[in-house]
Amino acid sequence: MKYYRRNPSSSTRLKRIMFRILFVVVAAFIILMLSVILGLHLKSKVDAAENNPDNSLDNPGLQISREDEEDGDTVNLNPDVFAGCVDLLTHQTTDDVVVSVNTAAETYDSITLSLTDLNGVLLYQSPALCDLLRIPYNDNSGKYELLTSAISAAKVENLRIIALFIPTRSVSSVSSAALIDGTVMAELAKLGVNEILIDLQDSSGLTYEEANRIRSYISECSKIVGSSCSIGVILSDVMFLNAENAKSVQMIAGAASYLAINFNSFGFDTPDDLYDSISSNIKSLLGTFSVYNMRVYIDSSERDYAAAELEACMDNVITNICFSTLYSSDELEFSENDIPRESDTSEPSETIPEDYYTNPYAGTSFSENNKETESPETAPSPQETDKPSESESSTRPWF
Repeated sequence: MKYYRRNPSSSTRLKRIMFRILFVVVAAFIILMLSVILGLHLKSKVDAAENNPDNSLDNPGLQISREDEEDGDTVNLNPDVFAGCVDLLTHQTTDDVVVSVNTAAETYDSITLSLTDLNGVLLYQSPALCDLLRIPYNDNSGKYELLTSAISAAKVENLRIIALFIPTRSVSSVSSAALIDGTVMAELAKLGVNEILIDLQDSSGLTYEEANRIRSYISECSKIVGSSCSIGVILSDVMFLNAENAKSVQMIAGAASYLAINFNSFGFDTPDDLYDSISSNIKSLLGTFSVYNMRVYIDSSERDYAAAELEACMDNVITNICFSTLYSSDELEFSENDIPRESDTSEPSETIPEDYYTNPYAGTSFSENNKETESPETAPSPQETDKPSESESSTRPWF
């Protein structure tokens, strides 16, 4: 018996074709809708992160702790300091720099090492940076030897070591500047430096976009340096006194380990006028000092004005202080008993009103800018230069 296969009718074939087409259309529609829903969900996550900086930034403030996994002890990476400055440019021999460090130990519990000129050019040749840029290392100036001698002498005197650093200005991108400077910072950390203090110099006119690039620069440098060395930033007093800068300060504080404030000391007729101005500004910023445990950076080159600024800080119970010059206690006109020490447990001479302790930057937000790219090989080789004049250093850096 033979069996014959009946061919389906034309109407049946048409139904099958229509079913397949309908299946493809429905499947494509479902995939499209799922893609739209997923995109909206991701967009809401991004918007939430931008509107709440606590989700994307480290908690701002000076007191940074790390927990030891074994015993749970916490170590304060950024204690209060009383630091005098040793400038490598003013020393010629290792004996000279060791004498300066030993002299600093008589008055201070920390030292600041000034390592760059006003354009951010290193005063010495860095072996690590030479290796990065693939150029031969030849430190004819001997400044690198001065640096290592100063660090060794500071360790003997049990001084905390802070490297004063002006960001590189010879490149136009954040990533390249962070790679160059972060390499030097990491080398300093290995040599024994405890902190990197970045001096932005003229930060009074920072825009929101510039502050965001600075945040990116600090974040990238921190990744290179690691946790062995903290990174602080000096900002102008205008950045803290002007409420319009609150978001920018919050943004930078989230990336840095701590903040330092540089009060304007120019344009005052007498040291008493400077004292009154700084004392008034400190009182208006006590809440900010409390939130960030900020450091005061005193860069006055005139002894009387530096002494007035120090007196204004001490009278307002601000003892976290860093100088740009190595003054003795006699030059600053205060006794050894007035020097703030980390072990000092005496009660403050003045009670700070409770209503000052408010966070002036709570609830602020920020957005991320696109980062530029540039090869670090385009940067000039590090070499010793003399300090430029004020007119030469007034140009805006890469930020």
